[in-house]
Amino acid sequence: EGGLPVPGVVLSIEGSYSATITDHTGKFRFERLPGKEANIITSHIAFEQKKVTAALPSEGLRIALSPKTYLSEEVNISATRAGMRSAYH
Repeated sequence: EGGLPVPGVVLSIEGSYSATITDHTGKFRFERLPGKEANIITSHIAFEQKKVTAALPSEGLRIALSPKTYLSEEVNISATRAGMRSAYH
């Protein structure tokens, strides 16, 4: 989002077992892909899945991801501070 690199994105080649993951700078690399193009599918818990077609070989491919929205019910969290006589102290 906002053009920032995203580490931990899983990228796979559609119809194959080839996959890789982005590093801490958002970069990734596939080795020895056959053909003139490949359909790359992205997967990350915080972003929508995306499929892009890339010409091969391809250098500097940038894939823009869209944030995933999770809708859930309200969650209330409460805590009690342990006293001096507590088993946790």
